[in-house]
Amino acid sequence: MPTWRRSSRGTERNGRIEGRQERFDTADCVAMTRPIRDIANESGRSAAAVGYALFACDAHVRSGTLC
Repeated sequence: MPTWRRSSRGTERNGRIEGRQERFDTADCVAMTRPIRDIANESGRSAAAVGYALFACDAHVRSGTLC
């Protein structure tokens, strides 16, 4: 089961995420595909669910960015 921890830089997963980022371009999305799929495989969740969870976990600080 993946280990999640909360830090001042946001939610990190086993050191895979280096910090917070507010804007993402195509290259960022492509770079995150493999880690998201890895987390999905480890957790038994879908890649879509993991991707959304990573985005939505900071919804409280992202005013107006969630539909």
